[in-house]
Amino acid sequence: MDVPLLLIHGERDRICPPQAAQYVYERTNHCTFMLMPNVGHAPHVTQPSMCAHYIQTWLGGGKND
Repeated sequence: MDVPLLLIHGERDRICPPQAAQYVYERTNHCTFMLMPNVGHAPHVTQPSMCAHYIQTWLGGGKND
């Protein structure tokens, strides 16, 4: 793929381990990988505010802190 890609992954994902996202990250151009600490498989469900913050920051519309 040759488009910007954001991977958001939960550190404690037991269904699809973080190493899978790391694998994609290492083989994809223009990719950002954000690993959410203490989060499982569905970060957009369990931590929607944090996930939204990551997306907004990546898009350039949020503060990266």
